[in-house]
Amino acid sequence: MKKKYTAMGIGAAVGAAMLVTTAYAGTSSVSGYDTYKTAFKNTQQAKSITADIHVSATDNGSELADVTSKMKMNRDAKSMSGETTIISGSQKKTLDMYTQEGTRIIKNSDSDVYKVLSFNGEKKHKEKDDTDQAGKMNAVENVVDALTQNLQGNITSTAESDGTTDVELKLSNDQLPPVVNALASLAVKNGMNEQEHHNKGEADPFISNLKSSLPKLVGAIKVNNVDVTAKVSKDNVVEQQTATIEMTGNDASGKTHNISVNVSASFSNYNNTTPDTVDLTGKQVEKIQPKARHDEQE
Repeated sequence: MKKKYTAMGIGAAVGAAMLVTTAYAGTSSVSGYDTYKTAFKNTQQAKSITADIHVSATDNGSELADVTSKMKMNRDAKSMSGETTIISGSQKKTLDMYTQEGTRIIKNSDSDVYKVLSFNGEKKHKEKDDTDQAGKMNAVENVVDALTQNLQGNITSTAESDGTTDVELKLSNDQLPPVVNALASLAVKNGMNEQEHHNKGEADPFISNLKSSLPKLVGAIKVNNVDVTAKVSKDNVVEQQTATIEMTGNDASGKTHNISVNVSASFSNYNNTTPDTVDLTGKQVEKIQPKARHDEQE
């Protein structure tokens, strides 16, 4: 199920990255920072939304992976649908995902089988989970706001004649505070350790090959450039978001890798999105038992 959550989380991760990075950068224009922060929160709170996301990554100019995803989510209906296509080298894989009628359904292009997970039993945890999530978001917001008070700003905002606002952040080399590189190094190294751990038991050859093709950076990890843009609609929600992050690092043999990650996302049909559904009649179905939650095991 981690693949589904990864696809759903890309758009939110891009926004969070901009929010946190602008915090490290500070703000030369309080109104610009507040405009984006408010729009980001409104986007997360939308009752329904359609997200089109594209992520690509290169290593020393060679493509590592290209991911395209279209997600439709409806909070009130507790439903979601999405199609994610991953290209790595000469290999291509598509993953279809649905949340409908108390079930989560996943099908990949390598198989005719629809994997179905029932999660009706999780309803009793929803109120507690929502409360915990709200608390975490408030804590993050407080930390971000505190950081912006003491650091110089590099974020700009431009009000357009159509009522939209363009927000942009550009940082390079010395403009990036040391804490950003420290966090990047920690995240990359931890990610490599987790990657090796999961590769040992990876059942999907495509995903295993994709993970093994990623460079394993162990030292001299540095973020060189960050360029993030967002368009905020006149209704104060995020319409478009882009992010480009360039970093370097060395692998165990001492080879230097210049890695570039590009993300673009557009958000539409606010509060007017109906996710697609799938009829499982006559289809091959494999039922999956949900793993017990930690608090149920205590």
